[in-house]
Amino acid sequence: MRSAQIVLFSFLTVFMGFPVTAQSQEATVTLKSLEAEALANNPGIRMADQKAESAGERKSLASAMPDPMIGYMVQNVGALGTSTVGKEEMSMEGFVVTQEVPFPGKLSTKGNVARKQAEQSQENAREMKLKVLSELRTAYYDYYLAHRSRRILEETKELMKNLQRIAETRYATGQGTQQDVLRAQLEVSMLLDRIAEQDQKKESRAAVINALVGRDPLAPLGMPVDVFPAAVPVSLDEMSRMALAHSPVLMAKQRMVEQSEFELSMSKREYLPDMTVSAGRFTRGDMPDVWQASVMFQVPLYFWNKAGGVRAARADLNSSRFDYEAEKLTTLA
Repeated sequence: MRSAQIVLFSFLTVFMGFPVTAQSQEATVTLKSLEAEALANNPGIRMADQKAESAGERKSLASAMPDPMIGYMVQNVGALGTSTVGKEEMSMEGFVVTQEVPFPGKLSTKGNVARKQAEQSQENAREMKLKVLSELRTAYYDYYLAHRSRRILEETKELMKNLQRIAETRYATGQGTQQDVLRAQLEVSMLLDRIAEQDQKKESRAAVINALVGRDPLAPLGMPVDVFPAAVPVSLDEMSRMALAHSPVLMAKQRMVEQSEFELSMSKREYLPDMTVSAGRFTRGDMPDVWQASVMFQVPLYFWNKAGGVRAARADLNSSRFDYEAEKLTTLA
């Protein structure tokens, strides 16, 4: 009796419909239910969603006008500590409102930068979801394979034990050799080792799955249901086009390029002067009230200091463009 013949006979017996051992009545777990649980509970996904929400809330802040200032002002003619309001023509008191007004286009550009940052965060969140789902599917398929392999090995082991008993009986009656018995025992021992390996794979894959869905790694998981390979109805060229159009990593890089373009525009607008508008009304007792209004402009006197910001923004734009092209090639590879 040869080892290869024993193994071949055993596997043929399994796949040709011989009776098999009863399967465990353990609860089953489907890939679809695990995916839904991962999307709801995975810490990485929840973190990315919160970052996207935070970036979305900051969009309106970036393009908001500065808060106005209101102040109380007293102008007094005479000694300090004495009030001459209503007595002296130049003595008065009242309120002043001041508003800083950025040069037209600055706030909208800042808003566009924040909008692109929010879009990047959304793409990063989508990338995290796809990454977790991909890891989960791989772990589930490995978990299923370990279960399936163990079951086949267990069934094969039972058949080998039967062959071992036959070899022992034949040897005891003088119809077989001791070598046949030893070979059968060796095959059973090797199958036990392989079963132990599959048990370890089951445990490690179950721990990975539990971690991906936000459970305790040692929590019971259940039996995987049968999985079947999905059909791929598109060609390789079509898949490449779809990847370029929908890859969250690539789209995030594209949003980074667009953000850098707005940042370059914003750095150039730093040369343009902002203005401050103020208005006030003052009382002078029985004398007529006085009102005041003013418009002041910042003078970009030290304009050469802003040139470094423009050069830095232009370098960042070039860097983000190269980064996008590199990611595009990686996506197609």
